[in-house]
Amino acid sequence: MKKTAVACSNLALIKYWGLQDENLRLPVNDSLSVNLDNLRTTTTVDFSSVYTVDQVEIDGQKASGRPKMRIIQHLERIRSLKGVKTRARIVSKNNFPVGTGLSSSASGFAAFTLAGITSMELQLEEKVMTSISRLASGSSCRSIPAGFVQWHKGKNHHTSFAESVFPADYWDIVDLVAVVSNRKKTVATSLAMTSADTSPFFRERLILLPEKLKMIKESIRNRDFEQFGNLVEAEAFELHAIMMTGKPSYIFLYPETIQLMTKVRSWRKSGLEVYFSLNTGHNLHLLSREVDQSKVYQLLRKEGIKDIIINRPGPATRLTDRHLF
Repeated sequence: MKKTAVACSNLALIKYWGLQDENLRLPVNDSLSVNLDNLRTTTTVDFSSVYTVDQVEIDGQKASGRPKMRIIQHLERIRSLKGVKTRARIVSKNNFPVGTGLSSSASGFAAFTLAGITSMELQLEEKVMTSISRLASGSSCRSIPAGFVQWHKGKNHHTSFAESVFPADYWDIVDLVAVVSNRKKTVATSLAMTSADTSPFFRERLILLPEKLKMIKESIRNRDFEQFGNLVEAEAFELHAIMMTGKPSYIFLYPETIQLMTKVRSWRKSGLEVYFSLNTGHNLHLLSREVDQSKVYQLLRKEGIKDIIINRPGPATRLTDRHLF
């Protein structure tokens, strides 16, 4: 049965970095993110006896190498839920640059998980689906529920899941993605993460994270944009500090990324309430309130940023009748 799902990417506000169990993708800390409604992956899955081998296409190209391997592994997980060996065709399309730090694996595997499970005619609770999706891509579990989402680290497969803590329409914040480059990262996030605990700052981070998580949830609950922005900005720096001080170390930032960070801070000193964040990549997220969105957009244009993707808190992963084949 052919099924198609659409999922949003997400921006981690409190980051997930480091694993307590690599096989189950159990993180060392809870994390919290917001879905981004204009960074989307659409995926169609069709399990059928007409296919003699699994077929995988991503953005118009046949998948190969590590991306294909991860997809086939997830197909096997979904097949095992029903105890069948039926082959499948998977076609996936993104509306944003992949491999540039915009978390395409999160939206990709969230959409794949929902489409695959429903194609198998299985009915599972959202909580269970987040845990299944987590096995393929940790951050993808946060793209399945709506709005602002917390991923509980848990101690085993069943206790590590994601849930919505605030709905998408709770707060009128805007995320403007400044695409400084479409160039793909040379190192995958999942590989870079394996050196997380070699940073001298990693253990101290784990001690402080529970309080930071409490504070970010409080700032969202109270719609305190200044506290929210300062926390998110500091968290982005902390993530990259861990990556740059591990063994081996990784630098994902471009000179253009740092220049734009400096600009954001100067705009804020001038009275504009805007903050920045980023995931494991070079493209920058600028966070503002709805009332300031057009002003931030124009300033980015003046800085020569041609590709700007405007997002608001996004919905849960959902089914659609618009199949890709």
